[in-house]
Amino acid sequence: MNCINVNDIIKRVSELPANLRFVNNNCLVDYFKERFKETQKYDSFFVKMNGERLEEIWGMYGKNLEFNKYVYRIRIATGR
Repeated sequence: MNCINVNDIIKRVSELPANLRFVNNNCLVDYFKERFKETQKYDSFFVKMNGERLEEIWGMYGKNLEFNKYVYRIRIATGR
């Protein structure tokens, strides 16, 4: 049986690594929602890029940055 660490899928904003970028700009949010079906229900994102490649994305409800809000890791398909 594989165990899942909840911290790998749900965190507070204050627990995210500093190298993630907060995205709440309407154009960029719409881009992520169009490209990744799994992002549809979120209003803003924290992303980690490596050049042009998206490595990590976390979704957040609401567009105002608050450190005690929860964020949810979004699985992204590789090779997209």
